[in-house]
This record gives sequence, structure tokens and C-alpha cells, in this order.
Amino acid sequence: MLEAGEVRRRHQRYWLGIIVCVVSFNSGAAVAGTAKPIPKGREEHRITPIIRGMIRGFPEEHIVEFSREPAAIRALEEMLGNATEEAYWLNALVALGQLAPYSEILAGDLIRFAENPGPYQAPKSKKDKKEKITSAAFFAKTRVPLILGHWLRSSGACTTPRETSQVYFVSRPDKVDKVLEYLSNLLDLSDADARSDRNWRSPANFPRGTALSQLLAERAIEGLGVSSCPAGEDILRRRRQRSGSDDPLRGALDRALGAVAEP
Repeated sequence: MLEAGEVRRRHQRYWLGIIVCVVSFNSGAAVAGTAKPIPKGREEHRITPIIRGMIRGFPEEHIVEFSREPAAIRALEEMLGNATEEAYWLNALVALGQLAPYSEILAGDLIRFAENPGPYQAPKSKKDKKEKITSAAFFAKTRVPLILGHWLRSSGACTTPRETSQVYFVSRPDKVDKVLEYLSNLLDLSDADARSDRNWRSPANFPRGTALSQLLAERAIEGLGVSSCPAGEDILRRRRQRSGSDDPLRGALDRALGAVAEP
């Protein structure tokens, strides 16, 4: 059985792996007409320049002061909904996963952001052909599965307050089934480009097809592993039981299950 301290350290290693800076990426392919400027008469929230200025990640203490500010959550959602902020989408997602209380509505919005080419809460594209996204959008959208898993854990969505430590919100779940089902479905290694629910294409020289499916599956495995959800652990164990010696996900499954906290 793992000691509590070791479990936390393993979770931190998972999480620190995704906190990266994306400010150098070019957002040249931003979707036109979907940016959401700050309403007139309202100043930019003070968390916004912090998110833009993050370089090579940021420790939680830099944003923990915003953990009980609904306005900070709205500011992060505004950044994700603004095509001109595309270079900072990943940083905004990481912060949202640390600060936001769990809600089924937000879960659905994040999943749609991951599957559609445009900004957060943008209308679904009506084009028949899937749109190619930029590198910055790719890094943000393909990190959503891992961010969802950490969000379940940091918000306490799958635990009781007594079982939860070092979280900024301990909120009761509206319903976590939506997130767990989404992550479970990503463990399918069929061609990602052929899936009807993913409405974008990778940039040139980025993973496509089955390579993209494997990348998303590995992120989903990591997300389930850090979620602190018993149902998430069950999904991993069932998938591991079906895993053969040539399964490309076998190593990721073993690593995630090895980091899961035991009762």
C-alpha cells in the first residue's frame, strides 16, 4: 500500500508534466468572428495577465488566491472563448482545472472545446470538411483529458470532504458520469480522424489518425489515474485486463494504476 505522501507526490508528477508554457506558439489560424472581448465598462481581471505571463509552467501558489473568486473563473473562460488568446489556452485550462468547482455544465463545455476546432463555447462548425487547427490549439485540446482528471480530483468531485486533502474546492458532484464516459471512450484506438465527434484536423507534422488516437488514449489514462474516482480506477483495471502484450497502451495503464491511491 502506498503511503499518503507518496501518492500525493505521484499525483504532482503527473500534474506538473502538463503545466507548460505555450506563449511562443503562433495563433495564425484562429477562428474568425468567435472572439469574446471583455464587455465595455469592465476591467480585465487580474488573473488574466498572470496566465498570459506564465513561462515554463507555474506553481499553484501563484493562483491559489483566486480559488474562491467566481470572477476569476469567468475570466479564464473568457480567455478560452477568445480566439486572439489562443496562445494562452493551455495555461488557462490548467488554471481552470485547479480553481473551478465541479459542475456538469462546465464538464460539457470543456469536452465540446476538446472536440471542436474553435474557441470555448463557440458554435459547432457547420462545414462538411474538418478544420485544421493550429499547434497552440492542438496542445490545448489534446490536454483536456488529463486536465479533466485532475479537475475531478482537485474539486473533490469523487470524494467526500473527509477523504480530500489540499484542495481549494470540496464540491459535491452534479454528475461525474459525463467526464468518465468521455475518458473511457477515448481508450478506443480506432482512427481518430474518422470519428464523427471530433471536428478538427491536426496541424502538419502533428499526430493524426491512429497516432492521434493513441495520444488521446494515453492522456485519458493519465486523467483517470489522477481523478481519485473509484469508477475511473475500475475503467483502467477493466481495460488492463483486456490488454495483450502487444497493446500500445499497456505501459500507460500500468503506470496509471501504479499511482492510484489504495484505500
